[in-house]
Amino acid sequence: SVDIYARERADSGTVIGELGDTFLQDLDLPELAAWGVHEPATRRWNPAAMTRSIQEQMPASRPHLAVNGYNSALSTTVARTRTGLLENTRGLIWIGDYEMHRKLGGAAHIARHEPVNRALTRLAEDFRPTVAMVSLAHAVQTDYGLGQRAASRWPDEPAAVLIGAWAVRDLGLDVDDLARKHDVEHVGSRRAPSVLLRLSGPDPVWAQFVAFAHDLDEERLASALAVDFERADRGRS
Repeated sequence: SVDIYARERADSGTVIGELGDTFLQDLDLPELAAWGVHEPATRRWNPAAMTRSIQEQMPASRPHLAVNGYNSALSTTVARTRTGLLENTRGLIWIGDYEMHRKLGGAAHIARHEPVNRALTRLAEDFRPTVAMVSLAHAVQTDYGLGQRAASRWPDEPAAVLIGAWAVRDLGLDVDDLARKHDVEHVGSRRAPSVLLRLSGPDPVWAQFVAFAHDLDEERLASALAVDFERADRGRS
């Protein structure tokens, strides 16, 4: 699964939907094929039309769905902030059988998966992410598409986290110091780099995630990442 928060400019040139479509293609998956505001999404994929629908619902949109057939299903919401727009695109993306990935190493295998690293790197290069997370999720494919059964299943496991350039700057992150303890690297622009964390170590993934957050100072990190979210929440009220 994927969960992305990204800043967008509140101007006529902004097109919502390109972020999710680009992310899928960077994973070597088919581009989006349909969108809608109800399931099933039946309108032919048209990011300009979806953008107009979202604009009509500002200052905060309802979820807009986008699918590429049977292996990806995304939901996008947009809210106005004091400085622009905050987009949240999240959903399920099929990149292979769940049990196969578990046998290959689970979330640590996903963290090292080259298309995942490429997609997150391109996200940092071509968009303005606040934070993004890729997780190993237990999903199934049926005749009706990709989803999760209402039954007992394995919990989601975080595999990789992208921290956007502005948060890296505001937090004053020492990436070289972090790299001595975690699998992290600079990605994106050299002038305004983002940080990519891969939870690829031998320890349980949640233990790795908590240790990384601790080294960043949880309170400062939460405060920095909450700024846009709070502005978006005010837009919904």
